[in-house]
Amino acid sequence: SDAAHRVQPTLEPDFTASLSDNSAFICLPGEETESIMTLSLLNYNAPLVPGFRGNYPAGMEVNFQRDTVYPGENLDFTLDFSNVVEEGVYEFEIFLEDTAGNIEVLPYTVDLESNDFSYLKLNSPDAGIAGVTELPTFTWETGPQADSYTIQIATKPTFDAESIVFEESGVINGNYTPNDLLDLNTIYFWRVIPENRCGLGPATPPNAFSTRALICQTFSDEPELRLPR
Repeated sequence: SDAAHRVQPTLEPDFTASLSDNSAFICLPGEETESIMTLSLLNYNAPLVPGFRGNYPAGMEVNFQRDTVYPGENLDFTLDFSNVVEEGVYEFEIFLEDTAGNIEVLPYTVDLESNDFSYLKLNSPDAGIAGVTELPTFTWETGPQADSYTIQIATKPTFDAESIVFEESGVINGNYTPNDLLDLNTIYFWRVIPENRCGLGPATPPNAFSTRALICQTFSDEPELRLPR
């Protein structure tokens, strides 16, 4: 019936608000700019004060374009995560409050991904070590900030395409053994590059090592022949 679908009119002046977006994915450190769109109902014109509350990450700052906004105006604000170190998903609220204490609550969710790979360290082969086997296992420190790693083994510290002899992406643990033997008596350089949803992180400083040298000696089972003087 018409009565079942009838929209009840607003009886008193009021305001409503919405966000340009109610969620964001952020690579730390980073920031996100959003807008609050407000609407006046029945010519409501009291000033509105913005704020935020709830389970927001420690160190987050919210910078509103203005201290007050009037219904019918838009208000930009910036979520600043420059001082945030903990990644994770956080749900908090942006709100507007009028002079009578009426509050319009706007839920917001942020998914933070850390780009701090300072923990990453190469373990073995160690820098400057000699006599490494032709099939070594490479190991390094891992951490929760990386989803996977790329390992590169090269004959030059520049790691140009021509010098890379082994490259493996998508390594999810802290060790890797090449499928083929390295050359004997050769200097190699190796490094690791972390990766997560934000992309590739910085490569570690390379470690240099040399493989063992193969020494060939000839032996004879014939008795030594001594000539008479």
